[in-house]
Amino acid sequence: MNATHPDVQMTEVDYDPFATPELARAVPTTDAQRELWWADQLGREASLAFNESVSLEIRGGLRVQEFQDSLLALSDRHESLRSTISGDGMDMLIAPRGALQAEIVDLSALASAERERAAAARREAAVLEPFDLVDGPLVRATLLCLGSDRHEFILSAHHIVCDGWSFGVVARDLMRIYAALCSGRSAAELPQADSFGDYALAEHERAFAEQV
Repeated sequence: MNATHPDVQMTEVDYDPFATPELARAVPTTDAQRELWWADQLGREASLAFNESVSLEIRGGLRVQEFQDSLLALSDRHESLRSTISGDGMDMLIAPRGALQAEIVDLSALASAERERAAAARREAAVLEPFDLVDGPLVRATLLCLGSDRHEFILSAHHIVCDGWSFGVVARDLMRIYAALCSGRSAAELPQADSFGDYALAEHERAFAEQV
Protein backbone atom coordinates (compact mmCIF):
# COMPACT_ATOMS: atom_id res chain seq x y z
CA MET A 1 0.00 0.00 0.00
CA ASN A 2 1.61 3.24 -1.16
CA ALA A 3 -0.71 5.75 0.50
CA THR A 4 0.72 7.73 3.43
CA HIS A 5 -1.20 9.13 6.35
CA PRO A 6 0.90 11.87 8.03
CA ASP A 7 -1.74 12.72 10.65
CA VAL A 8 -1.61 9.29 12.25
CA GLN A 9 0.84 8.85 15.10
CA MET A 10 2.26 5.34 15.02
CA THR A 11 3.62 3.45 18.01
CA GLU A 12 5.50 0.19 18.04
CA VAL A 13 3.19 -2.77 18.63
CA ASP A 14 4.48 -5.71 20.64
CA TYR A 15 1.92 -8.21 19.43
CA ASP A 16 2.05 -11.91 18.61
CA PRO A 17 -1.19 -12.92 16.82
CA PHE A 18 -0.47 -16.59 17.51
CA ALA A 19 -0.06 -16.19 21.28
CA THR A 20 -3.72 -16.55 22.25
CA PRO A 21 -5.41 -19.95 22.64
CA GLU A 22 -8.65 -18.37 21.39
CA LEU A 23 -7.28 -18.05 17.86
CA ALA A 24 -8.28 -20.47 15.11
CA ARG A 25 -6.24 -18.80 12.37
CA ALA A 26 -4.64 -15.51 11.44
CA VAL A 27 -4.63 -14.29 7.85
CA PRO A 28 -3.21 -11.10 6.33
CA THR A 29 -5.71 -8.28 6.06
CA THR A 30 -6.64 -7.23 2.55
CA ASP A 31 -5.56 -3.89 1.08
CA ALA A 32 -9.09 -2.57 1.62
CA GLN A 33 -9.09 -3.68 5.26
CA ARG A 34 -5.76 -1.98 5.91
CA GLU A 35 -7.13 1.28 4.49
CA LEU A 36 -10.08 0.99 6.88
CA TRP A 37 -7.74 0.27 9.77
CA TRP A 38 -5.78 3.44 8.95
CA ALA A 39 -9.02 5.42 8.87
CA ASP A 40 -9.99 4.05 12.27
CA GLN A 41 -6.73 5.38 13.71
CA LEU A 42 -7.77 8.94 12.81
CA GLY A 43 -10.33 9.02 15.61
CA ARG A 44 -13.91 8.33 16.60
CA GLU A 45 -15.65 10.32 13.85
CA ALA A 46 -13.57 8.71 11.11
CA SER A 47 -14.26 5.26 12.53
CA LEU A 48 -18.01 5.83 12.84
CA ALA A 49 -18.18 6.61 9.13
CA PHE A 50 -17.57 2.91 8.50
CA ASN A 51 -20.30 1.53 10.76
CA GLU A 52 -22.85 -0.53 8.83
CA SER A 53 -26.32 -1.55 9.99
CA VAL A 54 -29.34 -3.38 8.66
CA SER A 55 -32.79 -3.72 10.23
CA LEU A 56 -35.12 -6.63 9.50
CA GLU A 57 -38.80 -6.68 10.48
CA ILE A 58 -40.05 -10.10 11.58
CA ARG A 59 -43.79 -10.73 11.52
CA GLY A 60 -45.48 -13.69 13.18
CA GLY A 61 -44.39 -15.80 16.12
CA LEU A 62 -40.66 -15.88 16.78
CA ARG A 63 -38.93 -18.70 18.64
CA VAL A 64 -36.35 -16.63 20.48
CA GLN A 65 -34.10 -19.49 21.62
CA GLU A 66 -33.92 -20.92 18.12
CA PHE A 67 -33.18 -17.43 16.83
CA GLN A 68 -30.30 -17.02 19.28
CA ASP A 69 -29.01 -20.48 18.35
CA SER A 70 -29.21 -19.42 14.71
CA LEU A 71 -26.98 -16.42 15.43
CA LEU A 72 -24.38 -18.68 17.04
CA ALA A 73 -24.48 -21.00 14.04
CA LEU A 74 -24.28 -18.00 11.72
CA SER A 75 -21.11 -16.72 13.38
CA ASP A 76 -19.69 -20.24 13.28
CA ARG A 77 -20.41 -20.30 9.55
CA HIS A 78 -18.88 -16.94 8.59
CA GLU A 79 -15.30 -16.21 9.69
CA SER A 80 -15.69 -12.44 9.42
CA LEU A 81 -18.42 -12.50 12.10
CA ARG A 82 -15.95 -13.92 14.64
CA SER A 83 -12.88 -11.90 13.73
CA THR A 84 -10.90 -8.97 15.08
CA ILE A 85 -7.93 -7.06 13.70
CA SER A 86 -4.40 -7.25 15.06
CA GLY A 87 -2.93 -4.25 16.83
CA ASP A 88 -0.83 -3.28 13.81
CA GLY A 89 -3.67 -3.74 11.33
CA MET A 90 -1.80 -6.37 9.36
CA ASP A 91 -3.76 -9.50 10.33
CA MET A 92 -7.36 -10.61 10.71
CA LEU A 93 -7.65 -12.87 13.75
CA ILE A 94 -10.35 -15.51 13.51
CA ALA A 95 -11.79 -17.06 16.67
CA PRO A 96 -12.48 -20.81 16.65
CA ARG A 97 -16.17 -20.48 17.48
CA GLY A 98 -18.86 -17.90 17.01
CA ALA A 99 -20.28 -15.99 19.97
CA LEU A 100 -22.85 -13.73 18.32
CA GLN A 101 -25.97 -13.26 20.43
CA ALA A 102 -28.70 -10.64 20.27
CA GLU A 103 -29.42 -8.21 23.07
CA ILE A 104 -33.16 -8.63 23.63
CA VAL A 105 -35.08 -5.41 24.28
CA ASP A 106 -38.77 -5.67 25.12
CA LEU A 107 -40.66 -2.55 24.00
CA SER A 108 -44.05 -4.21 23.76
CA ALA A 109 -45.47 -2.56 26.89
CA LEU A 110 -44.94 0.97 25.53
CA ALA A 111 -47.61 3.02 23.83
CA SER A 112 -47.42 2.90 20.04
CA ALA A 113 -45.76 6.29 19.48
CA GLU A 114 -43.30 5.80 22.33
CA ARG A 115 -42.48 2.30 21.09
CA GLU A 116 -41.65 3.59 17.61
CA ARG A 117 -39.46 6.35 19.05
CA ALA A 118 -37.60 3.82 21.19
CA ALA A 119 -37.09 1.53 18.19
CA ALA A 120 -35.79 4.44 16.10
CA ALA A 121 -33.37 5.36 18.90
CA ARG A 122 -32.05 1.80 18.91
CA ARG A 123 -31.50 1.89 15.15
CA GLU A 124 -29.58 5.15 15.50
CA ALA A 125 -27.50 3.83 18.39
CA ALA A 126 -26.51 0.81 16.28
CA VAL A 127 -24.46 3.05 13.97
CA LEU A 128 -23.31 5.63 16.52
CA GLU A 129 -21.54 3.25 18.89
CA PRO A 130 -17.93 2.75 17.78
CA PHE A 131 -16.34 -0.65 17.30
CA ASP A 132 -13.01 -1.62 18.86
CA LEU A 133 -11.16 -3.26 15.97
CA VAL A 134 -8.64 -4.99 18.24
CA ASP A 135 -10.74 -6.15 21.18
CA GLY A 136 -14.01 -6.57 19.29
CA PRO A 137 -16.61 -7.67 18.79
CA LEU A 138 -16.93 -6.21 15.30
CA VAL A 139 -20.54 -7.35 14.94
CA ARG A 140 -23.48 -6.54 17.25
CA ALA A 141 -27.06 -7.78 17.24
CA THR A 142 -30.22 -6.46 18.88
CA LEU A 143 -33.68 -8.04 18.86
CA LEU A 144 -36.52 -5.65 19.63
CA CYS A 145 -39.79 -7.16 20.83
CA LEU A 146 -42.51 -4.83 19.54
CA GLY A 147 -45.43 -7.16 20.17
CA SER A 148 -46.34 -10.83 20.46
CA ASP A 149 -46.13 -11.25 16.68
CA ARG A 150 -43.79 -8.43 15.72
CA HIS A 151 -40.03 -8.16 16.20
CA GLU A 152 -37.26 -6.11 14.69
CA PHE A 153 -33.74 -7.46 14.30
CA ILE A 154 -30.87 -4.96 14.07
CA LEU A 155 -27.47 -6.17 12.92
CA SER A 156 -24.55 -3.76 12.89
CA ALA A 157 -20.91 -4.29 11.99
CA HIS A 158 -17.78 -2.40 11.08
CA HIS A 159 -17.17 -2.21 7.34
CA ILE A 160 -13.79 -3.88 7.87
CA VAL A 161 -15.59 -7.24 8.28
CA CYS A 162 -18.95 -6.73 6.58
CA ASP A 163 -20.19 -4.63 3.65
CA GLY A 164 -23.58 -4.11 2.03
CA TRP A 165 -23.31 -7.23 -0.13
CA SER A 166 -22.20 -9.30 2.87
CA PHE A 167 -25.24 -8.18 4.87
CA GLY A 168 -27.46 -9.70 2.18
CA VAL A 169 -25.63 -13.02 2.40
CA VAL A 170 -25.72 -12.99 6.20
CA ALA A 171 -29.47 -12.18 6.34
CA ARG A 172 -30.24 -14.95 3.87
CA ASP A 173 -28.16 -17.48 5.79
CA LEU A 174 -29.69 -16.45 9.12
CA MET A 175 -33.20 -17.12 7.86
CA ARG A 176 -32.13 -20.44 6.34
CA ILE A 177 -30.49 -21.55 9.59
CA TYR A 178 -33.47 -20.43 11.66
CA ALA A 179 -35.87 -22.34 9.41
CA ALA A 180 -33.69 -25.44 9.68
CA LEU A 181 -33.48 -25.30 13.48
CA CYS A 182 -37.22 -24.70 13.84
CA SER A 183 -37.90 -27.79 11.75
CA GLY A 184 -35.53 -29.96 13.77
CA ARG A 185 -32.72 -29.98 11.23
CA SER A 186 -29.11 -28.95 11.73
CA ALA A 187 -27.51 -25.80 10.39
CA ALA A 188 -24.59 -28.01 9.35
CA GLU A 189 -26.77 -29.38 6.54
CA LEU A 190 -26.40 -26.09 4.63
CA PRO A 191 -23.73 -25.86 1.91
CA GLN A 192 -20.42 -24.66 3.29
CA ALA A 193 -19.91 -20.90 3.15
CA ASP A 194 -17.01 -19.34 1.28
CA SER A 195 -14.02 -18.62 3.51
CA PHE A 196 -13.03 -14.97 3.80
CA GLY A 197 -9.72 -16.10 5.26
CA ASP A 198 -8.97 -18.13 2.12
CA TYR A 199 -9.87 -15.11 -0.02
CA ALA A 200 -7.53 -12.86 1.98
CA LEU A 201 -4.70 -15.39 1.70
CA ALA A 202 -5.21 -15.69 -2.05
CA GLU A 203 -5.04 -11.90 -2.44
CA HIS A 204 -1.86 -11.78 -0.36
CA GLU A 205 -0.25 -14.55 -2.42
CA ARG A 206 -1.14 -12.81 -5.70
CA ALA A 207 0.37 -9.54 -4.48
CA PHE A 208 3.54 -11.34 -3.37
CA ALA A 209 3.85 -13.14 -6.70
CA GLU A 210 3.57 -9.84 -8.59
CA GLN A 211 6.48 -8.43 -6.60
CA VAL A 212 8.78 -11.37 -7.32
